[in-house]
Amino acid sequence: MRGIVVGGAGGMGRVAVRDLARSAGVERVTVADLEGKRATRVAEEAGGHADVRAVAVDLAGAEFTEILKGHDFCISSVAYRLNPVVAEACLAAGCHYVDLGGLFHVALEVLALGDRYRNAGLTGVTCVGGGPGITNMLAVVGARELDSVRAIHVRLGSMDPSSEGLPLPIPYSLDTILDEFTIPAMAYRDGRFVEVQPLGEPEDVSFPEPIGRRRAFTTLHSEVATLPRAFPGVEEVTFKIAFEPAFVERFQLLAAMGLASPEPLDVGGARVRPREVLAAMGRRLPQAAGLEDVECLRVELLGEKDGSPTSVVAESLIQPDREWGAGAGALDTGIPPSIVAQMIMAGEVKGPGMFAPEEAVDADRFFARLSERGITGTVRSSPGPGG
Repeated sequence: MRGIVVGGAGGMGRVAVRDLARSAGVERVTVADLEGKRATRVAEEAGGHADVRAVAVDLAGAEFTEILKGHDFCISSVAYRLNPVVAEACLAAGCHYVDLGGLFHVALEVLALGDRYRNAGLTGVTCVGGGPGITNMLAVVGARELDSVRAIHVRLGSMDPSSEGLPLPIPYSLDTILDEFTIPAMAYRDGRFVEVQPLGEPEDVSFPEPIGRRRAFTTLHSEVATLPRAFPGVEEVTFKIAFEPAFVERFQLLAAMGLASPEPLDVGGARVRPREVLAAMGRRLPQAAGLEDVECLRVELLGEKDGSPTSVVAESLIQPDREWGAGAGALDTGIPPSIVAQMIMAGEVKGPGMFAPEEAVDADRFFARLSERGITGTVRSSPGPGG
């Protein structure tokens, strides 16, 4: 099989490239990125048995669709707003599609391509990373412990000791971070989607060590958009994330100052966008190597078992891997799309059409392949307060 990773020179994309290159049955991997030199470096360092090539590509260019042709599948590891562009190009090129998620609204936009993918005989799976992705599949295995599911609460906790002392740590896409801090979050309550204040509804969550007890807040995320589709009887779905406290304080200040705004301002007769200025400044700041972060993906399901209120917690604690040269966030985001793309090619994913992972991916096979790569999960249930 032949795959292409668009945005393959990024922190998450390079992990997907490396996993593909080392997987049986993968003959060729193309690292496609706007920055051709970085793509070449990732290709050279991928290892494995596959033929790994690099290509500089501009998604706005007419040649993008031509580059996709000849590949069996495409993994979109670009800024989430560009996922629909890649998904449309895959339709034109005739290749299967996987992405890492779309912060609710863009995820729904990609899912709306379902009929066109079905008619083309193609399969796409959106929201395949750590959260969303592993979290969605944790909900699937957790739900097996219940007769009925009333609520699903997704919580993500992380820590990165290497970011301590940095003026502005940027662990992943700055655009995504700023959107999470400024765009209204969404929750699913009483059968409908409702807006929630970003960084609202604070909740203390006890994650496994070394993360420990952290305060989590609402941010915009895709699990809220897709899980009600797979669990039609669910009454509530929420998402909250627990960042490092200093990280939250810095980005809250930047947002309050208006530096997260994409709207242009007049400064001395010049039109400037505060977000672009912040991004340019951020690129000049020192950043953590991204080799020490730890993440916990936690899903709590409330419902009933044998007529009694029951709570189920399904979670995965991800550690960094120095052999891979990647931290937990890169591993749990970059490995799942590689696995699901290969499962599509093996006929192990429902299709054709466009799906969220919980709708189309076999959970047992998915977690078996994750386990082969050192990512495992646990499921435990306890009485109440499920009903």
